[in-house]
Amino acid sequence: MGNITSTLESNKKEKTTTFGQVIDYIATYYILTMDFQSLRKLYDKQYCDNLIILTSDILERYFTDLEITYLAQRIKNGVEVNEMDKDKVIFFNKSDLDQFNVANSIKKKRVCIGIAKFYIKIAHIFASIVTTINPVYVYKDSDGNTIKKKLFEKAEIPPNVQRKLYKLGICDNRINSLKRGQDLDTDEVKNIHPKVCNMNIGADGETKNLNDEPGIPELMELYYDKYDYTSGNFIGMTDETQNQFNKDLQRFYQIFTGNDSMPATIKKFSDIKLKDYHKLEACNGKDALLRKNVQLNKNSKEDKLKKKLFEDYAENLKQMIQTTNKNQEELLGIINQLFTYVIDPQTQKKRIIVHPHLSEAALQEVVVKTRKIIVNLYLKCENDFAMGVKLYQAIVEKQIKDTTLNQLDVLEKETEKLVNLEPKKVVVENPTPVIVKEVEPEAIPEEAVQKEAEKKEIPTTQIPASIAPILPPVVTPIPVVTPAPIVPAPIQPQQNLVEPDIIPAPLAKPVI
Repeated sequence: MGNITSTLESNKKEKTTTFGQVIDYIATYYILTMDFQSLRKLYDKQYCDNLIILTSDILERYFTDLEITYLAQRIKNGVEVNEMDKDKVIFFNKSDLDQFNVANSIKKKRVCIGIAKFYIKIAHIFASIVTTINPVYVYKDSDGNTIKKKLFEKAEIPPNVQRKLYKLGICDNRINSLKRGQDLDTDEVKNIHPKVCNMNIGADGETKNLNDEPGIPELMELYYDKYDYTSGNFIGMTDETQNQFNKDLQRFYQIFTGNDSMPATIKKFSDIKLKDYHKLEACNGKDALLRKNVQLNKNSKEDKLKKKLFEDYAENLKQMIQTTNKNQEELLGIINQLFTYVIDPQTQKKRIIVHPHLSEAALQEVVVKTRKIIVNLYLKCENDFAMGVKLYQAIVEKQIKDTTLNQLDVLEKETEKLVNLEPKKVVVENPTPVIVKEVEPEAIPEEAVQKEAEKKEIPTTQIPASIAPILPPVVTPIPVVTPAPIVPAPIQPQQNLVEPDIIPAPLAKPVI
């Protein structure tokens, strides 16, 4: 006769087998339903008025708690079977229902606000767990535009549209950045090309702060434990929780910035600036160190250090994934503490409800436990990511060093070849010696000289006076002088020489 309860853990063997599927199932069939949303808004008079509140005093005074025996009907092996059964029941007259409700409007409002606190806490816990994976649904609308919707916007997605689910939480983003589509365990050729330089850049191109990261605002809600019973809102932290927040804030600052000492000006998550990788020298320039692609062939004979660095990089990434999965298992345990499902006796369908044994004190313990798991998850992911970046940088620097050494080795070998070459023998020919003989010039007879002079003598002619002004003056014959003997000059090497014996006798220049 009563509902059959079961934990969500026992349901994992059916359809909801993964952490993400459990989250999606609860959100769809409980958190996003009007029933739960109405309970969150009980501080609003409109929602409170629609609620019938039965106090324990009313239950004890007007309701009858009775254990009865009745004939129950069951189906066994496809056959209807009637069996006797016992159950505890509470019954009342339907016509008396209105008088059971709390009549005092002020009391009812404050009771509603108290109930709202309970369900608001549940909503905060669930939201902080959801955003650790931050599921985003991506699909195309009728115009071909790509649309993205978060889990809490799932109801806005058209029912029959094809969609893909992406995990965009803090840990998944960092794992995907280091992994970059590679399976470092099985791929024959391992490529390491993490997306480092684009990390932590906001939509405005500036460095993001910690509060811009998915899941951090939802985590902050888990620190608020001071509740205003007049307005129905959480308004701050108790002293104990404030102290814990300050400790956690310092841990976040140290891990996400890499600095040890936290300035006094850091008061909240939004005050923590993330690492500005895009401003590093290693991320800028044509040959930026943190933008290089490094390869390693699984069967190549690389040196041991390079292989060790690759193995450390892959192991670090593997540990990140395992840590994330382990923490998700712990968060699934939180889900089972919050929710359970019942089998509706009328429809025989599962229905999600808040766990009936969950008290307000137990709920606060769940808040603290959830907060601790998520804080450790985020800090471990960021720490492992920073280690992955360092290993990648070491691999690139090793690659550059090896390349440089190889180039130097080749250069040295080329230089050695040039030095060891035998010099070519150059044959220098001696100039042919020139033999110079001193030759006395042949004596010319005096009579021959006189006759030659007579032949060249021009007779004197009378020039008419009419043309005398335009004629050149008469030139007096130049007497022939016997030349002195020719003494040959010293002969220099490599000069063109003329044999003395072929030099003609000097002739007197004719007179015009």
